[in-house]
Formats: sequence, structure tokens, C-alpha cells
Amino acid sequence: MTQQHLLRLLLLLVLLPAVGLMLPGKAQAGITCSATGSALNFGTIDPQSGNQDVTATIDYTCRQTFFISLPEQVTLCASIGTGSGGQLTPRLMSDGGGHALQFQIYTDAGRTSVWGSLATAQAPPQLPPFTVPGGFLSYGSHSGSVNVFGRVPAGQSSAVTGSYANLLGDSFLTYDHQTNSTPASCGSGNVVSFQINATATVQKACTVTATDLNFGNVADLLSLANHDGTSSVGVRCVNGTAYKIGLDDGQHAIGGVRHMAGPGGQVIQYGLYRDGGRTQHWGATPGTDTVDGTGDGNSHATTVYGRVPMQGTPSAGDYADTITVTVTY
Repeated sequence: MTQQHLLRLLLLLVLLPAVGLMLPGKAQAGITCSATGSALNFGTIDPQSGNQDVTATIDYTCRQTFFISLPEQVTLCASIGTGSGGQLTPRLMSDGGGHALQFQIYTDAGRTSVWGSLATAQAPPQLPPFTVPGGFLSYGSHSGSVNVFGRVPAGQSSAVTGSYANLLGDSFLTYDHQTNSTPASCGSGNVVSFQINATATVQKACTVTATDLNFGNVADLLSLANHDGTSSVGVRCVNGTAYKIGLDDGQHAIGGVRHMAGPGGQVIQYGLYRDGGRTQHWGATPGTDTVDGTGDGNSHATTVYGRVPMQGTPSAGDYADTITVTVTY
């Protein structure tokens, strides 16, 4: 064999394996994918207010495992599990003390389609197919991300204050890949785990409303009868929140005694009380002359008992005062 023939034979031996690696067809283990999930951090919330919405992402990367490869078309699905809450609708976060806070994860910004998992009755979404580029003496790769839309729904009156979490460690990707065409499904043979942490803190919070106290039309304040009336203060506090309702002395108090003002600066004395017998003054010193309670997430009305005692009758006209209601919690 001449030297020239030997050189040609060596070239064939070197080139044929390289050509063999690039033959078209399905590469069973030619692609590997990984994923990470950002946190669904709802922050500090008031479960009595409106829906609390946040957005997170799942970031993924798929790469060739061969040094010399053809482009691969990939179909990928992202399953988000139920985590420690153990249920899908609704998903649950826990404070570790037996209390739960409802939340949900959706595939759309309108928050109408629940994000499921291959391990639940609700199927996971199939992401738009993509191509991982091939390479020669390099590893082709493709990276992308998908938004995850979270919501803590309003109206959870039973939620107590505290920190809540669900680590959702049972989340995973499934994917399939082919050289010549886009896979019709994500398959089930290629699985990679990731985690999304859902967290929220329920803070102490209260809302307050009040109705007017109208003593009506009075002709003679020197009569022997007191003139009584009632109104109400409505308080709604997060479950477990202790609160105190205080009433100030109004805008026209004289020596700590409430008065309504009318024409020409004339006044009518009146009082506000915590009891129907009108013996317990209602003031604004917490723990002394306030009305105390503990919230359960629902609104509760407390009666304000008013009285205009016998006194001299001023000029005819409208008399009024404004009381500030303060809820301390």
C-alpha cells in the first residue's frame, strides 16, 4: 500500500463517525432541560380587602447533550403541584399552626384558568414549541420563561394574622424532542423538578363605619323626661385581632362634657354611653371607657346610647356635633 492510499483510508476512518453523528432522526437522549421558579410573594395582605395579585416566572433552559448535533424541536409542559396544602382548588398556604390561607395559580393574567399538573385532575399548560439549535463542536441551547399568575382571593374572614407559606416542591417539567418535526405532546419520559414558593403575611387590620345619632325634634328641654337616641358603630377586624373603640368629646365640648352647637353659638349638652341605662360614659381612653372586642373577620355593630338631659331650652334651630370614632388594635 502506498503512502497516498494510507492517507485516504485514515481520512475515511475519521470522517465517517462524524457523518454518522449527524444522520437525521430522533435523538432519544440528545436534549436535557432544567428550570427554576421565582417566588409568588404576596407580601403583607388584608384578607378583608380585595383580591391580592402577584406574578412570578418559570425560567427554563434546554441544551444539546452532544458535541456535534442537529437542531431539535422541543415540546415542554410545566406542572405546578399542590405542595403542602394537598389540594388544587383552592390551593392552600399554612401558618404552621393549623390555619390556612387560600390562594390560586393561573395560566392567564385574567386569572380564569387554573394552572394544573400531571399529578392532578387539571392538566398543565403546554408551552409554545421551540427549537434548540444544533452545533458543531458546541452545545446548542435555548432559554425562555413563562409567567405564573397568583391570587389570594378576598373574603377570607376566617384567616388569622401570621405568616403563611406553601413551597410547592412537587412541581416539574416534562418534555419531548424530535429532529424532523414538533412533538405532539410533552411525553412523560423526561422529567425535571423545580420549586415555586408561595408566601404571604396576614396583618392586623380593622375597618370602621358609623351611623348618625338623631335626637329628633324637641320642643322643651326643661321637661322632666330625658331625650334619648341611639346609633351604631360597625367594626370589622381580621380574625383574632383585639380592638378598642373610642369616641372623642366632639367639636364643642366644655370641660369634658359634650355639647351640640346651634344658632348664635348656643349649645345643648348631651352624653354618649356604652350601656342602655346611660350610666357608662363612652370616651377615648383605651381600657377605661372604650368598648373592647376581638375580630372574627366579620362586621359587628355596637350600639351607641345617646342622651340629652333636662336643661334650659335655647333658641330654635338645628344643633349638631361631630364625633371622631377611633379603633385601636
